[in-house]
Amino acid sequence: SRRVRGLFFFSTEMRTNLVPVVKRATSNVVNWTKKALTPLRPKYSLLDVWNLKHLEPTEPVKPICSFHSPSTVHSWEVTTDSIIGGFSEARMVYDKHGIFEGNLSLNTSGKVDYSGFAVIKSPRFLPNLDLEGYDALEMKIRTDGRLYLAQIKIGSRYLPGDTRDDLYQIILPIVQPHVWTRVVLPFDRFLFTWRGHWFPEAQENPDITKIEQLGILQAQRKEGNFRFEIEWIQAIKNKERQQKRRYTCGV
Repeated sequence: SRRVRGLFFFSTEMRTNLVPVVKRATSNVVNWTKKALTPLRPKYSLLDVWNLKHLEPTEPVKPICSFHSPSTVHSWEVTTDSIIGGFSEARMVYDKHGIFEGNLSLNTSGKVDYSGFAVIKSPRFLPNLDLEGYDALEMKIRTDGRLYLAQIKIGSRYLPGDTRDDLYQIILPIVQPHVWTRVVLPFDRFLFTWRGHWFPEAQENPDITKIEQLGILQAQRKEGNFRFEIEWIQAIKNKERQQKRRYTCGV
């Protein structure tokens, strides 16, 4: 019985000497296990929620426009209802990023039946912008809380040779005013419009391999000043991003 007790009970000095040995052995086993399992471990796991850098999307993106240079900002065309006799005013200015600002007027003075819009449009893409493989646009914006639309211009489906009024449009998500926010605009949510009207019977996804031009429209039909700030536009693989985030968070 004394021999048995001697196997399980050690003196204080012996226990003190064994502690670092046991720690090193345990650490070696853990490290070896991690190394052995690394090739089998997915890129994202439930454990990654403790490391916030893994929550950032890592899917490839396609930069389209960065508004961090004056030349880029000033290359965007500004149009208002003044072209049809309205009195709205707008401009595109540079202040470390792009600022689309102005004043909407609903005054028609008997000249026109409709007024109260302003739009900025990118230079035409030559050749056309091809976003095959991507399923959404993403923008980093800061707004005043008003309603804005994004638009894509693609070759006319109904009037070949006259594509001025053919657009795919989407309402930008309402974001917290005066706070920089990223907004995602899936291509399958854009609606085909012609001169401000949409046609439910003629809806189909835009051909994102033949994008001629992008634009941002202020058309809330509310008089007063507006201000829309933007840093960049890029194409993303939104479905792939959502799948990765769901997997990362264990949803």
